[in-house]
Amino acid sequence: MQIRILHRQGKSLRAIACEVGCSVNTVRKYLAAQDAPKFRPAATPRESILKPFEAYLRERIAAAAPDWIPATVLWREIQSKGFDGGERIVRKFVATLRPVPAPDPLVRFETAAGDQMQVDWVECRHRIRRCYQQRHRRADRSCASDSTTGCLRYSTRCPCTTS
Repeated sequence: MQIRILHRQGKSLRAIACEVGCSVNTVRKYLAAQDAPKFRPAATPRESILKPFEAYLRERIAAAAPDWIPATVLWREIQSKGFDGGERIVRKFVATLRPVPAPDPLVRFETAAGDQMQVDWVECRHRIRRCYQQRHRRADRSCASDSTTGCLRYSTRCPCTTS
C-alpha cells in the first residue's frame, strides 16, 4: 500500500525502494500486481514430538546425578517406549538439562617480598621488523641494588641491537 502511495506522489522506483527498504524489482512487482500482496499467516508453533518423553528424560537424568547419561543411551530407551524421532532432538533437549560445571578455583602463586622478580614481555620496534624480547630467565638470590639494576638492564635490552 505504501509503495502505491509513493508512486502516485511521483517518486521514482529507486527512491521508493530506498525509502521502503526493498529492491527495485520488488517495487516493480508490487506496482504490476492488481491487488495488494497477500501474506501467509505465520506458522503456529507445533508441539514437539519429544514432549511426551520429557518428564521421563528429566527423571532419568536426576536419578543418575551426579553421573551423566549420554543422550544416545536415553534416545535408545525412549525409542523402546515408542519415540519415533531422531537422536538429534534428544541431544538438544538433554544439552539444556546438563548443569554448567563450576570453574576451577584460581590458585595464585605468591612469594615473599624480595624473593622473586618478574619481567613482562617487551616489544622492540625497529624500522625493519619487530622483535619480542623474553629470551632469557635470570635468577638472582641477592637483593642488593646493583644486582637488581644489572638484572633490569639485562632484561630490557633488545637482542636486535648491538649496544
